[in-house]
Amino acid sequence: MHVVVAGDTLIGIAERTGVEVEDLLALNSIARSEVIAIGQRIVVRRPEPQAVAALPVASVNVPLTDEMRASARIVIEVGRSLGVPDQGIVIALAAAAQESGLRNLHHGDQDSLGLFQQRPSTGWGTPEEVLDPVRAATAFYGGPSNPNSGRTAGLLDIDGWESMTLTQAAQAVQRSAHPDHYAKWAASARAWLEELG
Repeated sequence: MHVVVAGDTLIGIAERTGVEVEDLLALNSIARSEVIAIGQRIVVRRPEPQAVAALPVASVNVPLTDEMRASARIVIEVGRSLGVPDQGIVIALAAAAQESGLRNLHHGDQDSLGLFQQRPSTGWGTPEEVLDPVRAATAFYGGPSNPNSGRTAGLLDIDGWESMTLTQAAQAVQRSAHPDHYAKWAASARAWLEELG
């Protein structure tokens, strides 16, 4: 296991550990376009089968950089303005952390962009709209203020989201190829919400 520190890249981790980048991606179910974050645990060797059953669910507790803090504040402020309960804001923070590392990315898998890696081609808005972090957060939350009403379903548009796990709720909105990765951000998302209010 390798814990990501500032400046780490998958290529660098692969070189230091003697593991092929493709193997790291496969071992960790990471897409080539995915961002790794400080504090994230990267499996560098497949454990023995008997050890896998004993492994706890990984959860990272990542400190915020200035860029991440600014993005987290937007996600929180939009959630507060829409009356989203804390549980929903934690889900949004975890989703944005997994999708972009809480950065407003101008690139991603296929045509994915922004904090939540929303895709213009699937109805989330124009490239300019999905790169607007306030609009992107508003679209993630959805509900009566959903700027994509009838095209995409935000968290508040998902029946029963309050009784879902963080992973289930984030996946219901994001429809990720790697839905199990949202859970690892739960501890960080709660800490960020507590810190930033």
